[in-house]
Amino acid sequence: MMSGTITQQACEICDCLNEVPSLTSLQEAYCRRCGHRLTDGKPIAQAISRASAWAVTAIILMGVTLQYPLLGFSAQGRSAHMSLWDTGGALMNSGQFILGMVVLGFIIIVPLLWLTLLLGIGLLSQSARTSAWLPRLARWLYHIKHWNMVEVYVVGMLVSLTKIASLARLELGIAFWTLLAFGVALILSEYSVGRLGLWQMVRARVERPA
Repeated sequence: MMSGTITQQACEICDCLNEVPSLTSLQEAYCRRCGHRLTDGKPIAQAISRASAWAVTAIILMGVTLQYPLLGFSAQGRSAHMSLWDTGGALMNSGQFILGMVVLGFIIIVPLLWLTLLLGIGLLSQSARTSAWLPRLARWLYHIKHWNMVEVYVVGMLVSLTKIASLARLELGIAFWTLLAFGVALILSEYSVGRLGLWQMVRARVERPA
């Protein structure tokens, strides 16, 4: 059994309460019930820097995605192109305004907001001054994390393309590939920072003497 400080952490997948001991930089902790990765022992400053780098990459990729066509369709001499904005815009134009806004929110606004919060935490963690905003940003970071639906959208789009391919000629635009890359960068930014390590850093900075 490992010695050192024991911290309790609830698994975000199955809600099992786990006792997490002090870890070395090469060790990771997993949920004893479902096996979900809880945290690792890598220095939190290094983890936040890595996550921030992936966050900047993801934001750039989303910027490119929003500027170029996502897909192109052609059949019987007619062609059309669709951007990521058109995903929700088509719903709004058909009278389903709320559903269109929800779709755009889950695949564009929420992921970008999550990445912005992560960058804000990275900047505040490097500041010499203690900020009351640090725990608030960390709390919101995990509140909105589960509302990110980019991965669900990408999987649904790939399934739909297999059916549409038999009806029309498909053309994968630049935004299709940058959206896939955005999803990967987003996942890597989430995976780079352990929840336990982040909150330990927040607590240490909030409780340190002014």
